Amino acid sequence: MNLNIKKVDLLEQLRQLERNHKLIFYINGNYRFDHSKIKEVIYEEIPIELRQEYHRIVGSTIEKLHKENLEAIVGDLAFHFYKCQDNDKALFYLEYAANKARDNYLIEEAIIFYKLALELIEDDRKALEIKKKLKEIIKNRQRLNKVK
Repeated sequence: MNLNIKKVDLLEQLRQLERNHKLIFYINGNYRFDHSKIKEVIYEEIPIELRQEYHRIVGSTIEKLHKENLEAIVGDLAFHFYKCQDNDKALFYLEYAANKARDNYLIEEAIIFYKLALELIEDDRKALEIKKKLKEIIKNRQRLNKVK
């Protein structure tokens, strides 16, 4: 992705933000926000259409970079395509991520992905299939909670 800015200029701007405003910090070769609230405030200030386009770009870039091993980043893909409202890709990756989470006993994560997928499904048979999976995983969670 080309931002039409020289790398050195971007690094200098990031360094100034770090030094003068303490909004970000440099660690292990990356810049991070100093506090999650800063990230949230900046994110909310971005117009929705622009935010969606950023998610589309990030999702597509991740998809291309990891096409040989999508399983490792399927949750990220689900998130970005859901946020950019690419419903076909979002639904594909949400179900993929939900099934992966379920198979790895990450129950809460699976529930979140299945619920998000249900928001996007227009086909009643597909919705019923997801609802059955969701019901089963919730039953399993309840059984596990009783054992504890």
